[in-house]
Amino acid sequence: FDKFERQLVEKLSRHERSSHFSYFVESLTRDLCVSLSVDDVKRISSSLTVLANEKLKASKPAQAKKKGGPAAKKAVPVKASGGIDTTNYDE
Repeated sequence: FDKFERQLVEKLSRHERSSHFSYFVESLTRDLCVSLSVDDVKRISSSLTVLANEKLKASKPAQAKKKGGPAAKKAVPVKASGGIDTTNYDE
């Protein structure tokens, strides 16, 4: 199956620039997974989720540089007792 996989990837990746490619891959994957067990589908889904997360992490530094860095977070004043300090707010 390794050789068959390489051949399929080689043939299909020629079309990856097509606007329809992602829909094709989604449909093909769905059709191929119909006959698989629930555990196999979960494993495949998990693998794709990991790939998506890795791609998201890789794209974040590039986006942060374009935006000029992350926005500063606003601090919420907290009393020593652990409650939120509301003395600065009007009633």
